[in-house]
Amino acid sequence: GYKRDVGRPPITPSLRSRLGAESEEDRLPDAIPVSAADVATMLQVVGVDRVLAVDLQPPGQGQIEGFFDTRVPVDSMRSTAVAVRHIATMGLQNPVVVAPNESCVELAHDFRSGMQRLADDLPEKFAGFGDTGFAVILEGGPSRGMDRYLHDYKQTKRMDLVGDVRGRDVVLVDDMIDSGGTPPS
Repeated sequence: GYKRDVGRPPITPSLRSRLGAESEEDRLPDAIPVSAADVATMLQVVGVDRVLAVDLQPPGQGQIEGFFDTRVPVDSMRSTAVAVRHIATMGLQNPVVVAPNESCVELAHDFRSGMQRLADDLPEKFAGFGDTGFAVILEGGPSRGMDRYLHDYKQTKRMDLVGDVRGRDVVLVDDMIDSGGTPPS
């Protein structure tokens, strides 16, 4: 178990606002966000001896666990099961899970699988989840989907939706909500 509870660390999602930038759009183009390594260092300095996090990005997409000293175990829990149970209470009809970019495909796929498992386990209640669709939004089009890592996404003119969402309840599964700019774009 945990040796001690040091309370809520001073690092919160609103850290950027305390640094003077209210949102992603308000930041200067050359501004540097607080890095994961800095956050790990700050948490260790305040005395954290174990980290329990929710939905850290998988290895290869962040590797946040590697920024902590080897004496600080990092446990990352997935929120997918809890989120799926919540979505199940919303009465969705003919749902489709949409990944807003390529880095969210695995998370969105896990979410869709969870919805389909509900349909398998409780078919009388969640029969509509058995046919849950899947779609992904590719920035820059399919041939240039990976270019988004090299260019500011706000400069991208083209976005392609791969999958069918017409007439369906859309569940957008994103790995991080920073500015809330993905849905409107």
